[in-house]
Amino acid sequence: MSNMVLRRASFLARHSDAVGIQIGGGGLRIVYTRQAGLHKEILDAYGYDIGGLKEDDVADKIKMFLKSIKVKNPYAVLVIPSHLAITKNIEIPSQDPKEIADIMNLQAARHTPYAREEIIIDYKTIGTYRINYTKILLAIVTREIIRRQLNIVNKAGVEIQRVCFSSEVVGKFLSNIFKLNNDDFPSGLLYIDSSFSYFNIVFKDESIFSRSIPIGSKHFDDDYTRYAGQFVEETRKSIEVYRNEGIESVPQRIILLSAPDKYKGLASFLSSTVGIPSENTSFIDRFIIKDKAGKLFAKEAEELEDKFRRIQLLKRYLSQRGTFLETLDKVYKNIPPTVKVTELRFNKENESVSIKGTAGSMTTVYSFIDSLSNEELFKDIKTRYTTKRREGNKEVADFELGITLNK
Repeated sequence: MSNMVLRRASFLARHSDAVGIQIGGGGLRIVYTRQAGLHKEILDAYGYDIGGLKEDDVADKIKMFLKSIKVKNPYAVLVIPSHLAITKNIEIPSQDPKEIADIMNLQAARHTPYAREEIIIDYKTIGTYRINYTKILLAIVTREIIRRQLNIVNKAGVEIQRVCFSSEVVGKFLSNIFKLNNDDFPSGLLYIDSSFSYFNIVFKDESIFSRSIPIGSKHFDDDYTRYAGQFVEETRKSIEVYRNEGIESVPQRIILLSAPDKYKGLASFLSSTVGIPSENTSFIDRFIIKDKAGKLFAKEAEELEDKFRRIQLLKRYLSQRGTFLETLDKVYKNIPPTVKVTELRFNKENESVSIKGTAGSMTTVYSFIDSLSNEELFKDIKTRYTTKRREGNKEVADFELGITLNK
């Protein structure tokens, strides 16, 4: 397992049945895709909060998902979250591929506090510089991280065929979505996740710079004013690092991927501080519009944690037909203030949704069910279980709902 495959980001598209697995940041994310003619379909997606779980428990979650999709020996890819990797933009005094590979192998450890035998590296060429110089984007992950994650998926009975770097995959994917590959200037993509945010600079359909920011939606929820300032400052530092490394011209725009209603004013604050025009866009709004126009898209629902306040959900991929998008919208609109959704699963094949969560009381659970029942999209809602328990000095109710959708 020597490469993270920065140069081959469209790994899921070339295989009939493929599964992508990402573990990190307190979450487990899995997506199941299948090739359908010239297009790929996203058949199922799974997200779970694994904070505090042991490796065996995480493996059981993976095993449970694979059992539910009833696929034997899918092409499996392990996706390494950006915050678990070290990225560097460097210049190599050569343009010969073999010589570049030899130099990278010898010098990679100089860019980390680890010994060479403790790390796994991958890199990609992002351009030439002066005479006989090549610009390189280097990604480094410790072998211990890979070992631990492979150990988890192996316990789940999964054989990993490839390991890749999430920032490269997401950067390339979003570049295609926003049609950035036709621009003659770089653009910044800034995505707010739960515990971290990720800043990518893309140019000509390639990610040329990546940096993780240790501020996510949960920090904004705790103290918006405080963390908004820190968030913008970290973004400014990221651009300064990019500028100092002389990678390419400075981005002419930054696309902030979050919930505009929740992060009002953040884009304008960003624009005035870093001096680059910034816009805040919602994935869900964007894709509903495109779906109505008759275009089919598969996308990662990077807005889930922004759209579900207090919800520890994960990045996941959505159905191309837009059914999941509509479902998320309906569920979100009906969540009572004292309900925390801990797991939401969408099954495309039987058009159903399961929701697990915790409410302040049983009455709140029933109120949630009544609200959902008023939505025409939901054909049948069943309570699979409700359980009361103590959480600190108060009583709460855990629940699971099974929802059949109107087809």
